Amino acid sequence: MRHIFRSIRTKITILMILIVLLLITISTYLNIRLSEINTEQLQKKRGLLIAAELDTGIRRPENLLDKKNLMGKIEVAIQATRSAQEISLFLWDGKELKPYLSNLNGNIECDPETLTAYRMGEVQSSLKSMGGTRHWTISSPLHINNKTVGAIQIKISLKEADILIRNLAEQGLMIAAGSVFMITLALGFFLQRTVNRPLIELVRAMRRVEGGNLTIELGHKTNDEFDILTDNFNQMLRRIEAASRENRELLDRINRFNEELKVQIHAATKELAEKNDALVRLNALLFDMQRKLSHSEKLAAIGQLAATVAHQVGTPLHSISGHIQLAMQSEDLDTGIRHRLEIVESQVNRVVGIIQDILNFTRKVEVRHEPLDMNQLLLDIIEVVSPGLSMKEIHIEYDLGSNLPMISADREEIEEIFLNLINNALDAMGQRGVLRVRTFLTELNGKKAVGAEIEDNGCGIPAENIDKIFQPFFSTKGESRGTGLGLAIVEQIVKNYGGIIQVESQEGKGAMFRLLFPIQQKG
Repeated sequence: MRHIFRSIRTKITILMILIVLLLITISTYLNIRLSEINTEQLQKKRGLLIAAELDTGIRRPENLLDKKNLMGKIEVAIQATRSAQEISLFLWDGKELKPYLSNLNGNIECDPETLTAYRMGEVQSSLKSMGGTRHWTISSPLHINNKTVGAIQIKISLKEADILIRNLAEQGLMIAAGSVFMITLALGFFLQRTVNRPLIELVRAMRRVEGGNLTIELGHKTNDEFDILTDNFNQMLRRIEAASRENRELLDRINRFNEELKVQIHAATKELAEKNDALVRLNALLFDMQRKLSHSEKLAAIGQLAATVAHQVGTPLHSISGHIQLAMQSEDLDTGIRHRLEIVESQVNRVVGIIQDILNFTRKVEVRHEPLDMNQLLLDIIEVVSPGLSMKEIHIEYDLGSNLPMISADREEIEEIFLNLINNALDAMGQRGVLRVRTFLTELNGKKAVGAEIEDNGCGIPAENIDKIFQPFFSTKGESRGTGLGLAIVEQIVKNYGGIIQVESQEGKGAMFRLLFPIQQKG
């Protein structure tokens, strides 16, 4: 706090110093400027007087021809003024003003003002600066028998005026510095006694009040504003002391009331907490029932859709299968074509199996288990989709683990999983992509498991869709390319075998699906 008061004193001192400096500066500037103007006008008048005297003394031709007499007058004028640098006479020869007589030796130049004075017949004056020194140039017409025959050119130096102005400026600075010093001492002494000391006493009293002493009373009497402040401070302390006693009594009553209220609130809170716990359990049960109902509605929709598809597609598929079997009975059928027909027949049977799997997905039927070699299964599936890979110029990279144990699963269901994932990868890559297939031995929940990864370098999955891709009917392919059931079925099949499916993707850089199957699962 003491530093703050010192700062106030400093601010007041600085303000007063600035005001005094401003007044001194303005006063000094005006004094210097008036002195400068007066000195300049005085020198100008001297030049005009010299020009008038010379013009008056040369009124007849014989006066002009007496150069010795004229030169004497010029020298007398120069000695009288002490500031005249040049006094020159010029005569008109019909074409220009020619130098006639001057106190300067050498080449004498005729200023434009001198020529103007001759032509207009009027005195001309101008203030110029040359080599850091200012001077007046006075030009006056020269008359003989009241006829202008030439001009008088006089240059009056203002060097003495400039020296006088500098001296005045230096004196002003000295006066300002002395004034600042005296004001600083006077204000410091005055503020220390009239402002700083009373404020320090007031701050000390406030600190004692802050410490809890409300019985102090200031007795400083200055018969000024601080006296009013002291009286108000004492009255404030008395009011605070009275209010403090009332507050303590009121606080005691409030504390007793709070104790009684705590007992009542505790009882009410306990009852409310019990009701709240019951409500939380009821809300959780309701939420779980709603979730299960929503899932059941989706499964019901899937089951209805599967039943419709099975009814509408089953007959044509069986017809196609019959024609394929008849075609394969031909004895002269080419081996390559027969192989293709066998693949087509297996895929037709797979389509029928898929429809049946969708029905099984909704009806939760038991699956059939058999030992499966994951590496061979994936190679067989790649061979099935090889025409699509060739048409799209998809390159396959294998990283198949060696000596992998068998898993126990339904072959058609596992084929359905990987066909879904590979077809999705093909859709994401378009033309000329890279499909990576990897198998490995790992652990799942502390037990050995066989893992498989299907990775592409396609468009990837947006971050906001990662958590949605396994939901039934969610699809980003459009209505004509997918129903959104593929990955939902894949996830359900993997879970039926006690496995897990994971996805890693970055939009624009592809996606990777990782599946882990426990070893030797039993139905």
